[in-house]
Amino acid sequence: LEALERAKAANEAFALVISDVQMPGMDGFTLAGEIRRRYPDGGPKILMLSSSAQRGEGARCREAGIAAYLPKPVQQSELLNTILHVMARGIQTAQPGLVTRYSIRKGSGGMRILLAEDNAVNRLVATRIIEKSGHEVLAAVNGREAVEMTEDETLDLVFMDVQMPEMDGLEATRAIRQREKTTRRHLPIVAMTAHAMKGDRERCIDAGMDDYLTKPIRTPELIEVLKRYRSASKPPKTSWNAAQALERLSGNEDLLAELITLFETEGPKILAEAQTALASHDGESLERAAHSLKGAAGYLHALELVATARELEPEARTSVLVGQLSEQMRRVLAEFEAYTRKVPS
Repeated sequence: LEALERAKAANEAFALVISDVQMPGMDGFTLAGEIRRRYPDGGPKILMLSSSAQRGEGARCREAGIAAYLPKPVQQSELLNTILHVMARGIQTAQPGLVTRYSIRKGSGGMRILLAEDNAVNRLVATRIIEKSGHEVLAAVNGREAVEMTEDETLDLVFMDVQMPEMDGLEATRAIRQREKTTRRHLPIVAMTAHAMKGDRERCIDAGMDDYLTKPIRTPELIEVLKRYRSASKPPKTSWNAAQALERLSGNEDLLAELITLFETEGPKILAEAQTALASHDGESLERAAHSLKGAAGYLHALELVATARELEPEARTSVLVGQLSEQMRRVLAEFEAYTRKVPS
């Protein structure tokens, strides 16, 4: 607060304040409230960082007039993108919506990438390059863990080290490709190997890998691969994934049909509850409706709905996200209807 006053007196006012939530003497929300009280017209933007990420902190940010909220740890690229989004709105803005980790990633067009690498140094180098290119990185330290994560996580690309403990990259790739025979979804896998021996590329391709990189990792080559798969590997966007929903239900098409029928009835009801709760400023009911919708959509692998409901549940009391849910509900119900027409009863 003293620094803000000195800057104002010197006619060099700060445009942005980055504050932690938990601080001694005066916490972040108290600080934000005092800034808003002292500078009601044209004060600095506030970006709040939280190591606790408690439920309701997003709502408190909105109530306090805070522009952006990020849970820690924060990646460099994530922090930069958040600052750019916040400052693009100007010092004063009527534009609604709290800038969050989810909103940044959703709007960036970045990929969700699994890095399977047991060497900590290689893992750190690759992670930093990938993150700086605007993508999200998940890490696995052996082949078995990589196989499990490709089943549990929604991914756009995998970088797979060839030599890893427990299960090497070739074996892990074969296991993934075997599973894809039932899911009918191809996940791009790029091999990483330290040997570059004659025949290595052929062995990787034979195992089902799509591309090949040698170590030590060279930044230009890795960035080129990222660009290639970012531009070429995105399938037409759909609101749900029938193959993965079936896999989750052990291939039981009858159960999937029953769940679709149930969702077609219950989904719009839950959405209506969320809209009513928003109109009446009933935060508890809004969170409850979002939680119910997240669970129901999750069974059907309607990930777009799940992601928005997850953002609404701990974070938002905002008509923007509820409006997104409404549009996403419309699309997913249309796709359910098209799917059920194709599947014989």
